[in-house]
Amino acid sequence: MGGRTMNNVRNGLVAITAAGSMIVAVEARAAEPADFHGTWKLRSVSAWVDGREVNPAAYGQHPTGFIHYLPGGRMAAVISYDGRRPMRGDRLKAAESEKAEAYASFLAYAGTFRVEGDKVIHHVEASAYQNDVGSEQVRFFRRDGDTLHLESVPLMRDGKPQVYKLIWDRLPDR
Repeated sequence: MGGRTMNNVRNGLVAITAAGSMIVAVEARAAEPADFHGTWKLRSVSAWVDGREVNPAAYGQHPTGFIHYLPGGRMAAVISYDGRRPMRGDRLKAAESEKAEAYASFLAYAGTFRVEGDKVIHHVEASAYQNDVGSEQVRFFRRDGDTLHLESVPLMRDGKPQVYKLIWDRLPDR
């Protein structure tokens, strides 16, 4: 999809082409917080630079993660990289190197969320990485039925702006 068309989609306009020449603009329904409510399981995480996928398995082939969006505007997210090794013993007595490895391969934060246009914004109130507390984590989103696509804003990695794309599947209520 071209950049201009994608911008129109993000702005709530969808261009439909019929017979190769007639274009009809249809206004799409704006997303609401209720569209996010529930529990979503992580399917994949990929890394992109300059619109090209540079790592299709940025957190490993089979990362584990869940994101919960609650009706009261609260959210929580956890992601565990694929291939994490168990510690040799009690976590409180683990070697510093084991603790560092465990920390580097696990992401977790919780707080509130709001929806603004094509963005869901997570206001972080608690995080494994203390420096994120008080920050807003902005994610561009797209929904395809029970699949949620979240995309980070560009983050500087190795001197280049990198975008992470996460795909989540809605879990049924129990």
